[in-house]
Amino acid sequence: SVISGSINQGVYLTILYFVIFTVRQLIEPKIMGDSVGIHPLIMLLAIYGGVVFFGFMGIFVGPLIAILIRAATLSGLFKFPHYAD
Repeated sequence: SVISGSINQGVYLTILYFVIFTVRQLIEPKIMGDSVGIHPLIMLLAIYGGVVFFGFMGIFVGPLIAILIRAATLSGLFKFPHYAD
């Protein structure tokens, strides 16, 4: 839009892009986390860590690893001591 000469339209499109990008970054981990029973912050960290360690494929690998760790923990494969308050 900026190239065709409409600066206003270019500014509006840029603002719209950032709004959509921000909403997606906040909503996507919540939806994914709720569907598999993992806190949205953990899911966001899993996505970020996956991208850092595995590149583009980490978007899928990171959450998959988080889901596997949760399943292993719930099945009793990992035992964590419980502390009484």
